Amino acid sequence: MSRIEILYEGNLSTRAVFLDSGLEVKTEYPKLSPTELFASSLGSCVLTIMALAAQKMGIELSGSKVFVDKEMSRDLPRRVSSLQVHFISPLSFPKEISEELEKAGIGCPVHHSLHPDMKIGFHFKWGAP
Repeated sequence: MSRIEILYEGNLSTRAVFLDSGLEVKTEYPKLSPTELFASSLGSCVLTIMALAAQKMGIELSGSKVFVDKEMSRDLPRRVSSLQVHFISPLSFPKEISEELEKAGIGCPVHHSLHPDMKIGFHFKWGAP
């Protein structure tokens, strides 16, 4: 188990301190909202799990990136209603390897922790400049 301390610093700003590592992340609404941090967690998780799978295959995924499009609900309660994950890599692999890496990314723990009513899409592009 890990513990995170979140401090309200006023003016719609929070600072999260990850007590195990001492790292900090700050939200400053509207510059960086908590829901944007939430969406970035999915993208970071996808990349990390794909990189772990790639390491097991002796592959390096450096240069790969993810864009996450976040959509908020228009009705109440206010919530993130859709996340679209766009993975782009300058690398290309045989189909069976890229499919295994994609499966690993889709299977990341953050994705499995999201509510099933949330619309989530994954889009993969290999060999992109």
